[in-house]
Amino acid sequence: MYDRLVQNDRRFLDELWHPDGDRDPDFIIIGAEKCGTTSLFYYLVQHPNVLSSLRKEINFWSHYADYGLEWYRSQLAPHPAQGQWLSGESSPSYFVSEPAPQRLAQALPTVKLIILLRDPVDRVVSYFYHRQRQNAEFRSLETAVDDLLRTFAHDPESPTLSALTSGFYAQHLRRWFQHVDHDRLLILQAETFFAQPDSIMAEVHQFLGLPQIALDSYRPYNAGSYPAAEASVRTKLAEFFAPYNQDLATLSIANFTDECVDSHVDHRVNHFSGKTTELS
Repeated sequence: MYDRLVQNDRRFLDELWHPDGDRDPDFIIIGAEKCGTTSLFYYLVQHPNVLSSLRKEINFWSHYADYGLEWYRSQLAPHPAQGQWLSGESSPSYFVSEPAPQRLAQALPTVKLIILLRDPVDRVVSYFYHRQRQNAEFRSLETAVDDLLRTFAHDPESPTLSALTSGFYAQHLRRWFQHVDHDRLLILQAETFFAQPDSIMAEVHQFLGLPQIALDSYRPYNAGSYPAAEASVRTKLAEFFAPYNQDLATLSIANFTDECVDSHVDHRVNHFSGKTTELS
């Protein structure tokens, strides 16, 4: 980010950039993973009043809290002395982290948090093919899902189950609600974000108190293509997540209780190739 500023806006550096300025973030996108957080972050930092962190995912409150607050602040842009600026970061690991809510709330009592939630069935499928692209998964989707469900039935506390347990949204939200006031949380449905990014970004800008702007385009980040999941696999996952989706519905946050393969707007299915294009 610093190199980009040197090249593009020397006046900003000479007149406004103060290395000793306030570095606490104004916003953090805390999750959930494979729900469009990368696209949301890069759309947001294109706003002329928003400063990006040095890296998108700092993961401080979930993994690196022992590095200390000064290290964390060094990863964030200092607020310029003039004008109105916001800075922030995006680390989806925070949403599911048990210690993150209390740690973050104690150190940053005014920061605003943004959460994207996606149908957990789609999230598992997306996660699986993301792992395949990383050469970290070699099973078929059906085999991997069957293995996950079998492991959960025998050992629900197994650390190998994050693909499933990350979708227990209500459990994670209640942990955040214990430490963060609701008016500092913006919870968005990923399907709407994928289908109508301009309207969701307007909502985000309003939440953060930013002037409204629209981007020329909303190209997806971290996009990938993969085969559409078989109906039998989706049915297994939908049945598994049904009670957790019902729990989420009691919070009046999002409705994923009616699993319908054809209704998911976060996919573009090419019926000739059988491929699904991921829009996160």
